[in-house]
Amino acid sequence: MSVKADLSCSKFQANIFDKSRCQNCFKSRELHLMTNEEFNQAKPIYASWLCLAPEGTEFDNPLQRSRKWQRRFFILYEHGSLQFALDESPSTIPQGTVDLNLCTEVIDAEARTGQKNALCIITPEQEIFIRGDSKEIINGWSEQLTVFPQTNKQNQRKKSKVPSAQSQEQHTSESTVCSIGATETGAVEGSELCCSEQDDGRSTKTWAEASKRTQDMRNPLAADYVDSGKCRK
Repeated sequence: MSVKADLSCSKFQANIFDKSRCQNCFKSRELHLMTNEEFNQAKPIYASWLCLAPEGTEFDNPLQRSRKWQRRFFILYEHGSLQFALDESPSTIPQGTVDLNLCTEVIDAEARTGQKNALCIITPEQEIFIRGDSKEIINGWSEQLTVFPQTNKQNQRKKSKVPSAQSQEQHTSESTVCSIGATETGAVEGSELCCSEQDDGRSTKTWAEASKRTQDMRNPLAADYVDSGKCRK
């Protein structure tokens, strides 16, 4: 009963832009695969005896509810690894490991299991049922375990905000470019309109002068009259 993260490198190196992520695989520090030396240096933050439900138990089936739970010693490490073994000896190889950095929820499981002081640890791949000898013990574990799904949800929200911000910046940039293009287009159109109006003015004036000359050629008396200011009878 173990959950392993799919990671692309084995040594965490902080990214220069985001110190909480690896520069090689961009995974968070918590989800990063640690070396044996780093794992041995990890500090245990909580530990006690608990009962573990047999893997694959279907509690909706009344016959399986009577299956015997296994007593194991659980140790929670600061990096989010939850291990359980047959005894308390540090040299004992753990029977299983749960990566709480993948945990989505920790909920009360008394009603589902029919057992008092029971919790269910939910990950994308499995559900792990644990039970304490007393309410005090299981409440202590609940306080420790619920921190991880809360932190995981916050990290997911932060991730979702980054693409949104980038999209908004891109949209703003495109809008600015479109605005500049529209301004330049308007200026060109205004210039063309002005030139057109000037051309029309010149054309009208030229046409008027040509029309006057034509009339003068057709009626020379009228031209003389205009030049001399006299009226001929």
